[in-house]
Amino acid sequence: MEMRYTKMTIRVISTRDEIPVLCAGERIVHCAFRPNYREIYHILDMCPKLEAIQVPKSYYVTIADSVKLLLKSARVELIEGDVQGHRKDVSEYYKVPPAILEKIKDMKDRGIPVPEIEETVNKMYVLRPSTVSYLVNRAA
Repeated sequence: MEMRYTKMTIRVISTRDEIPVLCAGERIVHCAFRPNYREIYHILDMCPKLEAIQVPKSYYVTIADSVKLLLKSARVELIEGDVQGHRKDVSEYYKVPPAILEKIKDMKDRGIPVPEIEETVNKMYVLRPSTVSYLVNRAA
């Protein structure tokens, strides 16, 4: 199977006010705030191709079950993660370093099991385990 992404970008939204200006083609959105049900619904409405919503660990553990059910029914993954070192004033997108995607592809091509890929990438790069898991599964 070919690599689904040769590059991957995450749309970073810092405030609720940015939801109405999201592009319909967004695939991954990072919320730098704790989104509630209505905000998630609005994000899903604005981005029909959405595959994942990423939130920081501190918010991930407090996301309401109703929000999780909404995302599950929309087949959108909720992932815990950060966009470390990203400066929103420079770009509204965080670019996943190509080296990460290349490493994942190389390890998959060599037949290394997914848990081992996730562990190796977690040690090499500063990413949350759920973010790495998402990258490994989507980079199939």
